Amino acid sequence: MLGKPFFFYAANINPLDWKEIFLFFTDKSNNFVIHFPEGEEGFLNKGISVFKQLLDVNIKPWEGMKDSIEISGKLTRETKDLFVGYQTPAFNGEHPELWDFQYYLDGNIALYIGDFCDCVVYVTEEDMLYLEERGIDWSDWQETGF
Repeated sequence: MLGKPFFFYAANINPLDWKEIFLFFTDKSNNFVIHFPEGEEGFLNKGISVFKQLLDVNIKPWEGMKDSIEISGKLTRETKDLFVGYQTPAFNGEHPELWDFQYYLDGNIALYIGDFCDCVVYVTEEDMLYLEERGIDWSDWQETGF
C-alpha cells in the first residue's frame, strides 16, 4: 500500500532520529534503484564500483542525467548493509555518501533520497505510529505531491 509522501531535509533532523528513520525504511523495503554519474569514483558517485559488482543487479543508462547509470536490484542483507554503511556518516552528523537512490516496497516507492539529503518518505498511518512510538518528531515534515 502506498502511503502519503512527506518531504524533509534529512540534514535538519537529529542524526539519531535520521538513523531510526533510515533503518526503518531499509528494513521495510525490498528493492532499490540507485543513480551514479559514470566515470572514476568521486563525490557524486561514491560506491559505484561496489554496486556495479553486486550479483543480480540490472545496470542501464539513466535518462535523468547525461553519462549516468541506474543500478537496480533486490535489497538483500548484503545490499542493505551497503546502504547503511554509506549512510552512517549522516548518523554522526556528517555528510552522507550516496547521492541519489530510492527504496521500494512491493513495487511502490517507500523512500527517495536526492542531492544526498533531500528526502521523501511514503508513510502509512502505521508507519507514523511506529515512528512516533520511537520519539520521532515529524511535525515539521511537509506533505508533498511528489
